[in-house]
Amino acid sequence: MPSPTEMKQPVAPEFDFLAFWIQHKSKVVLFVVLLLVALLTFGIFQFTQYRARQAAARDFAQAKTADDYRKIADAHAGSAVAGNALLLLAEQLRAENKLEESSAALQQFIAKYPNHPLGSGAWVSFAVNLESQGKTDEALANYQKVATSYPTSFSAPAALMAQARIFKTQGKIEEAKRAYETIIGQFGESMFARMALQENRLLKK
Repeated sequence: MPSPTEMKQPVAPEFDFLAFWIQHKSKVVLFVVLLLVALLTFGIFQFTQYRARQAAARDFAQAKTADDYRKIADAHAGSAVAGNALLLLAEQLRAENKLEESSAALQQFIAKYPNHPLGSGAWVSFAVNLESQGKTDEALANYQKVATSYPTSFSAPAALMAQARIFKTQGKIEEAKRAYETIIGQFGESMFARMALQENRLLKK
């Protein structure tokens, strides 16, 4: 009787590529075709996106008028360039004292590009328009929205300064002080903190 060490280990059957191909060739061909189609589709998508970005950047660089910015916002809707065009459109319309149209452009921007890095600035611009139109309470509500919804943004201290100015004008001195103190506490050695410190000192005199 052979010892255990002399027993032969089972040998794995060799892979028969021809047999596998005959049995599964239709599935293999289908898989390869699908893979190639997917790669081609992805390649076309990437190329199209690249061309769209190039076209948007070119149009944006050449834009000068409000109509130019409107065309970019419509033609490249959904892109960062379109969002930037709406902001510049709003600014140009404000410079022309077309505050209602400027606000409409800002509201369009806010609705379509909620995650844009300049979103908080759009809210401040909208509040400035409202304040310029004498809609002080609405402006104040929007300044407060910026301060609470975007507390660490570059726009937050500007919004707080605007709140303090409105409160001061309304004779609400304690509210103005709190706004200034928030800026001093949250924004350290910034320009806004120094301005708030000076204004707060004047309120206490």
